[in-house]
Amino acid sequence: MKFAIKIFVLIIIIVGISRFLTPMFFPYFARVIASWERKFPVVCQIMHFSNKTNAYSCLATVAVDTNNVTLCKSLDLKYKNDCLPLIAGHTGDAYLCTDLTDSSSVQACLNSATSYNRYRLEFCGLFTDQNKKDECFQYIGIQKHDNVACSSVLNKMEQSSCYEENASYNSDPNMCKQIKDSKLMGLCYYRLAVSSKNPQACNDLHDEYSNTHLKDSCLLDVAIKTGDVAAKEKICLSFNNKPRDFLLNDPCKDVKGYAPVK
Repeated sequence: MKFAIKIFVLIIIIVGISRFLTPMFFPYFARVIASWERKFPVVCQIMHFSNKTNAYSCLATVAVDTNNVTLCKSLDLKYKNDCLPLIAGHTGDAYLCTDLTDSSSVQACLNSATSYNRYRLEFCGLFTDQNKKDECFQYIGIQKHDNVACSSVLNKMEQSSCYEENASYNSDPNMCKQIKDSKLMGLCYYRLAVSSKNPQACNDLHDEYSNTHLKDSCLLDVAIKTGDVAAKEKICLSFNNKPRDFLLNDPCKDVKGYAPVK
């Protein structure tokens, strides 16, 4: 036992001396000490036995460098609030954020944990910012093709985009029916028809969805995408004597006999 105590005291002396001599004479010791601190956090307390603030700062650094959650949680609140978000950012574990008490720290931690789109469905409800919550649910809905996640998005445009992406991915027009806004539902059918090059899907469109004859425009875009010249000419000529929204580059302008109402 006495021998162990002597060894421990010797280590303290060596560490203490190296603490003061390292900057000037022994740069190699700096790397050694840093390595010891990462392996044995108690070295931080030995190195900074006279300064609690420095000791905690050292321990927080070690906790972050080694993703040591237990060590981080053992620190005073200030240091825990500093190191947990960083560890959450390294590991993508947003649950660590729930151990924080300050709401702004929790949200900052969540932002760090979910950076680079590392969203998980169970994390979405932790956000208090509705825009971030919608962003999280929408990302899960699109990446996992999860309509339940889409239904949790409150922003109508973002929710529509979520359903629309899934409808396109599954080539399933029934998914467009999940959209509550009739105009956005119409756009979903429209984009699905064009992306799948399916003129039949345009038949799900009706003029009540839009005052720009969305069904005819849908059929026209499908014809252009599939290279069906005859269908394109027929549709363009059907616009004659009808009001039409003029585009900067009207795809019908090169069709002979095309004369819509101006």
